[in-house]
Amino acid sequence: MVKYFDRRHQEISASRRRLLMACISFGLTLGLSICIVGFILGGWLDQRLDSAPWCRVAGALLAIAASFYRLYRDLLAAERQDEENDA
Repeated sequence: MVKYFDRRHQEISASRRRLLMACISFGLTLGLSICIVGFILGGWLDQRLDSAPWCRVAGALLAIAASFYRLYRDLLAAERQDEENDA
C-alpha cells in the first residue's frame, strides 16, 4: 500500500507530460470549437440564410477538422522537442 504513495511512482516523464497536455488541449479545443463555431455561429448563419441545419453541420465539421489539425501540430512539436532533448 505504501508504494502507491511513493513519490517515484507519481513522477511523469517530460514526453508523457507533453502527450497528456496535447490530449487535454485537443479535448478542450474540440469541445469549445464545436460549441462556438458549430452551434452558435452556425445557428446564427442558419437563421440569417434560412438554411437550417447546413451551416451548423458545416461549422461542426470545420471545428472538428481544425481541432485535429491542432492536435497534429502539437504532436509534431512534442516529437521535435523529444528529438532535441535526446540529442
